[in-house]
Amino acid sequence: MREHVYLFRGLVLYIFALSCQPAGALPFDHRDDTPEALTDSIRQWWRGTDHTVHLDPETLDFLFGLLADQRVTTVTRSSGWNVPRKAAIEVLSRAPNPVEPRLEKMFSHEQPLYRMAAIHLMAARGGFEGSRIDRLFHLCSDEDKNVRGEAAQFLGWVPERHEEAAAQVIKLLEGNDAASYEAARSAGYLAPMLSPATAMRLAKVLFKTQETAHRADLWAIISLRRLMPLLPEEAQRDLVDQMLPLLKTERHQRVRVGIVSAAGPLAEKALPGLRDLLATAEGKDKAIFAGHLWKVEGKPDSVYGIFMEAVGSAEGSRRHYGFKGLQLMGPQAKAAVPALQELLQQDKTSVRKGALKTLAAIGPGAVAAAPLVQRQLKAPDKAERALAQEALDAIQVW
Repeated sequence: MREHVYLFRGLVLYIFALSCQPAGALPFDHRDDTPEALTDSIRQWWRGTDHTVHLDPETLDFLFGLLADQRVTTVTRSSGWNVPRKAAIEVLSRAPNPVEPRLEKMFSHEQPLYRMAAIHLMAARGGFEGSRIDRLFHLCSDEDKNVRGEAAQFLGWVPERHEEAAAQVIKLLEGNDAASYEAARSAGYLAPMLSPATAMRLAKVLFKTQETAHRADLWAIISLRRLMPLLPEEAQRDLVDQMLPLLKTERHQRVRVGIVSAAGPLAEKALPGLRDLLATAEGKDKAIFAGHLWKVEGKPDSVYGIFMEAVGSAEGSRRHYGFKGLQLMGPQAKAAVPALQELLQQDKTSVRKGALKTLAAIGPGAVAAAPLVQRQLKAPDKAERALAQEALDAIQVW
């Protein structure tokens, strides 16, 4: 009983202390000059709120002032996110205060960090529509390379005017701009929304970008892989021909081969090169290249044994690509059902999840595994239970 009295007194004192807090007082500790402490204070305070309380003027002014804070933390310098200004952006992105008037002024602010923050806030508070798209396109030509990069990474977010957004991407890539990394990344997101003519033009620019060994080449490869199946058949064949000499390039090789396999059977000219890569591959690479070969050739006998060997591996990444390969085969991997049933009884959650995904890909041909799959509906892991239900739906067990 005495403990309850003490708890009640403590609660009363805490509420009294809050009521005595001066109006406009910052709700977090901002007196420590270390960026780590300030960043943590802001985030801990924000996580403890319900995100519906309006910020008082002093807090709002302080957070907007941090948007131009150039300090970085000593612990996670490489990430670029664990800094006071990014913590301020997180709060201002979701705070219920009307910040649009300040946001408009930030677009033309002489300090680049304010213009960069404005892009993030614009994305979080209403997204890019109407005149905001014009703002974004304009900032893609900003005099500061970092501002151009921030703007370029959001070009794939625009809900309309995709052709114009693609034109911005192409301009940045053709000029080998400092923002080409972000532009190449946005290209992949824009790909499904583009006309055939624009897709062709973008593919040509991405091909040139992926040939150069700088930080934009990886995203150029990934985006070109997404773009490949959207091109006309003749254009896909031409692109495969251009990619053939690059198949043995070691830099980003596994991803680059994906450009070719994305063309499916249209990449038949690449079969000799893909078989050569498979013959010399080891470990998880063998399962990866087998997956690419399957997409082009579609012959189970060439790849099934490789996928099964990978699935039985103790190496997690190799096992992952073995499961992915069997999932690519779909119903043609029916012979794997007995082995997958055994994997469903293993202790590792990741193994059981991989088996469930594969059984779902096989579909009705995996009906023999249905009793074991039904048991997984009671698994402790929520994601595993969801996968089990998806597998049962695919197997058509109701």
